[in-house]
Amino acid sequence: MRLLVTGAFGYLGGRLATAWARDGFDVVLSGRRVPASAAWSQAFEVRLGDLTSPRDIAALTDGVDAVIHLAALDEHEATADRARALAVSGEATGALLDASAASGVSRFVFFSTYHVYSPRPGEPIDEHTATSPSHPYAVAHVAGERQTFEKRGGLDAVVLRVTNGYGAPMTADVDRWTLAHNDFCRQVARDGQIVLKTPGLQHRDFVWVEDVARATALVLRAPASVLHPVYNLGSNTSRSIASVAELVRARAQERLGRPIGLERPPAADPTETPVSYSIDRLERLGFKPSDGMTEETDRLLALLVA
Repeated sequence: MRLLVTGAFGYLGGRLATAWARDGFDVVLSGRRVPASAAWSQAFEVRLGDLTSPRDIAALTDGVDAVIHLAALDEHEATADRARALAVSGEATGALLDASAASGVSRFVFFSTYHVYSPRPGEPIDEHTATSPSHPYAVAHVAGERQTFEKRGGLDAVVLRVTNGYGAPMTADVDRWTLAHNDFCRQVARDGQIVLKTPGLQHRDFVWVEDVARATALVLRAPASVLHPVYNLGSNTSRSIASVAELVRARAQERLGRPIGLERPPAADPTETPVSYSIDRLERLGFKPSDGMTEETDRLLALLVA
């Protein structure tokens, strides 16, 4: 199966594309430009184009069997430029679906986010939970979801609502160091300690990028008759921010052979509320999440510490 991957040079694009190629897919990379540091992309066909340009989009989908639509503004970019966030995740998704249908693409996967939900703390989340986005990042992804649902036509179009993905980027110049796990590893490399701004009791569902790749492969290969239009994609595990920081600290001490400090404010209320994010639908396709945080911590430290 030949895949077109949009947003291939973003934070997770390279890792996912490489994993899919390793899994036997013929992967075509797409982005606005190839970063100078992306030497890894030389092993792939690359199609450059702007997803807000109808002419560019029409040329991207030629001769591919499936489209993986990863391209999106991150949460900070979406806040700074809401109009472009909607253009890329909303309008461009519709245009890409139209081009895919015209090119004979059989399957389309839109990468969305669990942020489209706004549950009360501790409330279980499954695919029937109502979406109620407030942040511009989530609003833009709901717009893309609507395009996917409305324009499915003859396409097998699927939305994946992904939780907090973690994994080292392909190169250190990919600017996603605000993500918790990445930030903690960078603090170790830069400062020799980790400082939390909060007590770190808030919980997240952290999903390994390699599991994201495996889950997507299951969706790509599943018979159309068993596919749902929406899948939650997570790890089925709830971790506190503080526990992630402690894992990074312990791993860094072992690898670097020196003490690593961990500072966090005291908690007025020590109560923790785990996240309950159902991935039952994906598990019925055969998905089994795994834990790669120790491995990715080592990989990030190796990338950051000379």
